[in-house]
Order: sequence, then C-alpha cells, then structure tokens
Amino acid sequence: MSIRRDLLICCVALAALFSAAPSHADELKVGVVDQRRGILATEEGKQAQKELEKLAEQKKGALKPQQDEFQKKQEELESQRFVLSDAALEERMLELEKQRRELERDVQAVRDELQVQERKRLKPIIDKWNKAVEDFGKEKGFDVILDRSTPGILYHSAGLDITDLIIQRVNKN
Repeated sequence: MSIRRDLLICCVALAALFSAAPSHADELKVGVVDQRRGILATEEGKQAQKELEKLAEQKKGALKPQQDEFQKKQEELESQRFVLSDAALEERMLELEKQRRELERDVQAVRDELQVQERKRLKPIIDKWNKAVEDFGKEKGFDVILDRSTPGILYHSAGLDITDLIIQRVNKN
C-alpha cells in the first residue's frame, strides 16, 4: 500500500467524521480493524503464510550453495592475501566482486519473486476481507470503519476494534 493512498483514506475518513452534523455526532458509529493482523489470522491467511514461508525456505536453500561458495572464496582470498602477487590479488578481488554482485542480484530476484507471490496469494484473501468488512459495516450500521494501520490513527478505544468479529466472519465463509 502506498503512503499517499493511506493518507488519502485517512483524510477522507476523518473528513467524514468531522463533517457529521453536531446533532448526529453522538450517533456516529465508528469501528476499527487491524487489516494486516486480521488477514493473517484467518484460516486462508494462515495457510497462505505457511505456503509463503515454505517457498522462502526453498528459495533460501537454492541460494545456499552460491552463498557458501562466495564465503569460501572470500576466506581463501583473505588467507592468501599476503602470498599472492599484486596482479593475482587484484584479479581475485575483481573476480570476488563480480561474484558478490551476481549473488546480490540473485538475492534481490528472490525477494522480488517472494513479494509477487505474497501479493498473488493474499489478493483474494484481502478482497474477501474487504467484502466482509463492508458487509459487516452495513449490517451493524457503522458509519465509518477505519484500518488501524492507516497513518493518522494514533489511538482508538479497544471497544471500537472489530477485527476479531471480521476474522470470524471471513472464516465462516
């Protein structure tokens, strides 16, 4: 989520709160959810998290030989630093630097792939979550339901938090 979008959502929500007529202010019904915690606490969210952790471990295991080889070459260079000629030392350092860049590139590619997989696996769960929040809000007559993780929400009463109710609803469906 982008910070700009979160700020916009927060501003709109606050504008809605403060634009209510003073005579209706005591009737304003507000709820708060922790979307990240809620999504990961649903059955589907837990399953997706396990799958993502398993995928991350597989990817980490695939990089391990490359990382070990780099570490070994680095240690060899350090142990031979004072016996190698300047030209040989320079050549090995350039070789090691090239290998380091390749390893960093591969690590970044794995991170990028894991982020894509996370978005892909969580998107349907997020959609269900948002639908459940919307339906719950309409059923229970909420005027506004805010996401706790949105910038600008510094405090809320625990009684306003409906995250657990939404988790139950998502798990039922």
